[in-house]
Amino acid sequence: MAMHTEDEFDNFQEQTQEKGVIDLAKMVGQLMVENQKRDQILDNLLSKLTLENQKIYQLLFDGNRNKAEVWLKNLDSAQILHELPDNYMLETARTRMIEAAYQWYWTKTREIHTWQDFRDNFKKTFIKEESMTSKVEEDN
Repeated sequence: MAMHTEDEFDNFQEQTQEKGVIDLAKMVGQLMVENQKRDQILDNLLSKLTLENQKIYQLLFDGNRNKAEVWLKNLDSAQILHELPDNYMLETARTRMIEAAYQWYWTKTREIHTWQDFRDNFKKTFIKEESMTSKVEEDN
C-alpha cells in the first residue's frame, strides 16, 4: 500500500477544487442555456395564448347588426364541424354574447328554450331581412 505525502494530498485537493470550480462553471452555463430555452418557450406560449384570446374575442357578439349574420354562421359552422348538440350550441351562444346582445338574450329567456328558438329570435332582432322587392330588383 503506497503512502501519500502531504504534498501529494495538497496537490490532489487543489486539482479537485479546480475541477469542482470548472464543473460548477459548466453547470451554471448549462443552467443559463436552459433558462433561455425556458424563457423562449414561455414567450411562444404567451404569444399563442394571446392569439387564442384574440380568436375567442372574435367569437363574441356585442349586438352589432353588421356582424350578426357572420357570427351566427360561424356558430353554425362550428356545430356542423364538431357535431355539437343543440343544447350545447344554445349555451355557447349565450356565453359568447356581451354588452347589448347579452342584455337582449336575458330579455328573451322565457321565449328561448331550444337552439332553434334562439336562432329564430336572433335573426328577427339582429339580421335584417331583405324584402322580396329588393331581391327581385337586384336580380334584374
